[in-house]
Amino acid sequence: MKKLSILIVCSALLFAACESAEEARNREFAERFAQAIQKNDTATLNRLYPEAMMADSLALKFVADSLEMETNDAGDTIRYRFGKDVTMVVVKDSIDSLHVVSSQGIFAYPTDKLDFAKKTGQWKKGLNDVEQNARMTDDQFLKYIIDKVSGNAIEELESKVRITQKSARILDDTYVMCTVAVSNDSDKPIDGNEYSVGVSITTYEHFMESWIPIKSGSKTLTGKPIPPGGKAVYSWRDWGSMGGAKLSCSLHYNPHVENTLETYQPTGKEYEEYLSTLE
Repeated sequence: MKKLSILIVCSALLFAACESAEEARNREFAERFAQAIQKNDTATLNRLYPEAMMADSLALKFVADSLEMETNDAGDTIRYRFGKDVTMVVVKDSIDSLHVVSSQGIFAYPTDKLDFAKKTGQWKKGLNDVEQNARMTDDQFLKYIIDKVSGNAIEELESKVRITQKSARILDDTYVMCTVAVSNDSDKPIDGNEYSVGVSITTYEHFMESWIPIKSGSKTLTGKPIPPGGKAVYSWRDWGSMGGAKLSCSLHYNPHVENTLETYQPTGKEYEEYLSTLE
């Protein structure tokens, strides 16, 4: 457990004298549990609620005079309500000790993580803290989102950036002049880091009415910035021959996923869609 935090607001009210010893004990348990969080008393928390150890953070607003307790007829299960959407279920074991078996609204998460979880459906109302935590700590879901966003960004780049020229011209029996042009068909600039160009060239000689490959090689050209509606041109000399040369090109996309994540608009169905890929 990385961090424990709690806001406790204690009331000095005296409870009615008619409160039974059992009710007083149950109320004292809730206060002791809250104090264990406040003091980062992991030994006590582990004894009272072992599952709390899996949480990154715990948060609980505790007001003594507004605490609600409901005990079942058998007297062995107590349901506590600390406020809106914050509850805890406690059971009495065979030796009359109390233990937390379930909670809701006590496990806490960073605001940005919680906001994103609610927008993507990762957060599901009505789950208890342990069930919710299993979803919130599912690192594969974030990878799924990144892959989804990256795929969308690549499709967008594919529609904007394309190879519009490629040529391999024989200069002499030693060199070939290669030229590749990449165009930006959009109204926004393309950063050079968002793409690269893979090229391969094979040179040939004509022998006995056949073209014989003499040499082949490949390399990657680093992307260049392309203005809206403009193009980036690459020219270089390569080893060749008097026979001929064949130039092949392909674009490799590397969109800025971080920037795309900031502008990504979730539909609220992402987590369910992710779960369907696991079936």
